[in-house]
Amino acid sequence: MAFKGRNPIMAAFLPSAWRPVAGLLPLLLLAACARPPGPAGAALPVAVAVAAPPSLDEAVLRRAAELGDAGAQTALGKLLLQKGSYFEPAPAGVDWLEKAAGQGSGEARLALAYRYRAAYCGNGPLARRDKCEKSRRWFRAEAETGDVEAMTSLVFMLPRPPFNDPAAAYYWALVRERQQGLPPTAWVEDAACLKAGLPGRVAQAEEGRANGWQVRWARAE
Repeated sequence: MAFKGRNPIMAAFLPSAWRPVAGLLPLLLLAACARPPGPAGAALPVAVAVAAPPSLDEAVLRRAAELGDAGAQTALGKLLLQKGSYFEPAPAGVDWLEKAAGQGSGEARLALAYRYRAAYCGNGPLARRDKCEKSRRWFRAEAETGDVEAMTSLVFMLPRPPFNDPAAAYYWALVRERQQGLPPTAWVEDAACLKAGLPGRVAQAEEGRANGWQVRWARAE
């Protein structure tokens, strides 16, 4: 059977029932490619648009977290924290972050510190502000590793209620300067402002403590 006007190469690879239309296939393919694009936000083909169910990522993270992977514990903890309310962090998320923090994860320590600060150190119910100490504890634990982000948080929060501890804030302001060889002007100004509000002997005591600080570099996770 002759295939006049058709593509003989394509016809050779098609079932016999399809061979009469072999020459039309390239035209159909070109027509499909030439279609104008859909409107912005149009749905992708089903094979692309269908995402894995949300629970799948959580299940994978949970398996790795249960095996002791600190990165997975941190990611799972942060994921579960999203399920809690603003004023009450989800206990399951906190538990996993604390496990990761116990293994030395700076990311987990900061996540705990920021979450506790948001929940307990702001303008929320007065009965919860005693838990603000948890935020300071985790920021301090991370600051002790040399993390200037954690130090900056301490400089900001310690002079304010409920801590009202400008002396400790001054100490961390000085340490933050030491941690960076050429500290930004804003850091120097922070320290100067805090010092101006302290009695001379208190400022000197904090300066003595800061002089004992050895520059530390947070270990890579």
